[in-house]
Amino acid sequence: LEEWRDWNGLLHIVAHNVSHFSSLDAIWIDPAASEDVANPAALAHGIRLLIADDDAAILLLLNKTLSRLGYEVFTAVDGRQAMDQFSAHAPHMVISDAIMPIIGGLDLCRAIRRTASARSVYFILLTAHAEKGHLVEAFQAGVDDFITKPVNAKILLGRLAAGTRIARLQ
Repeated sequence: LEEWRDWNGLLHIVAHNVSHFSSLDAIWIDPAASEDVANPAALAHGIRLLIADDDAAILLLLNKTLSRLGYEVFTAVDGRQAMDQFSAHAPHMVISDAIMPIIGGLDLCRAIRRTASARSVYFILLTAHAEKGHLVEAFQAGVDDFITKPVNAKILLGRLAAGTRIARLQ
């Protein structure tokens, strides 16, 4: 742990308090326990999630559904409000629509990735565009995953489970 703290200082990495390895068993999710892997509700507790979408119906539906699963959800109706919410709540994950007023999803992702504390945030882009060129641009902007609209609930839950596991590991 001492070496880890030294490396953080040398590399100018913002690191939170690092626990002793013996205490990590309490947060480890056993991959063999299929209910934990397949059910995001088993993973969601304590995960802060920001949803940014200018469509009020989608925002309300995602907020209600994901809150019920145990995520601590914050919402924004445009990219500027999303940046404010991001600064205020430091979410572990972001779900953003690609096309929003003021700041779109790709620009939001780029802005978040430029902050030192946000390099480990898992970013999911909601998009109506599934062309390769658009997806390549999204990944180059720093997006971790994408979901095409209209949103399929099973795909959303599966990708959230994957993102949540990564957020927990980080």
